[in-house]
Amino acid sequence: MPANPQLTSIITSAANANGIPPLLALAQAQKESSFNPNAYNNSSGATGLFQLEPATAAQLGVTNPLDPVQSANGGTAYLAQMYAQFGSWELALAAYDWGPGNLQKALNAYGPDWLAHAPAETQNYVTSILDSSGMSATASVTPASIANGVAQTLFPAPSDSTDSTDSIDVTDASLAPAGGGPNLVLLGAAALAVYFAVDMFFGD
Repeated sequence: MPANPQLTSIITSAANANGIPPLLALAQAQKESSFNPNAYNNSSGATGLFQLEPATAAQLGVTNPLDPVQSANGGTAYLAQMYAQFGSWELALAAYDWGPGNLQKALNAYGPDWLAHAPAETQNYVTSILDSSGMSATASVTPASIANGVAQTLFPAPSDSTDSTDSIDVTDASLAPAGGGPNLVLLGAAALAVYFAVDMFFGD
């Protein structure tokens, strides 16, 4: 099911804001939820466009994972954090699906052969998203800086809430690409180009 123009715009904007290639974010959303903002996994509790599990959503400050904007911002921010920590899209996607702790254990045990020892679901998740987006595992990111701001809580806690959540820290900012913030003019043009590319790519 292709994303409608509104969801395409929401996902593209979130991807650009968090330094994620938009086509990668769109392919991930398609894989996670088939672009269904109300998608829900009974076994894990994962919810929304980017299927954020409750604990991850709380860490990211996502208060309503059924809100496409919050889900897109949270999902792309979390993927950006995983990229900053592990240094490639292949590893970032695996960490998103399998968990960074499990991925790190596999890297420690198997080195570059880690993917062969990942669950079949994770192997499919990684390869299908990279193939669908037309990206390589080591492709560079968009101009937005991953190191600045992405690791912080995206949404402030509600004023009437007594709960507090910690942001997820980027553990190795040296892996983030150099450069400043995004060029808004270029990103605007890129967003339009991405929209038409996505319409051709995901459309019937």
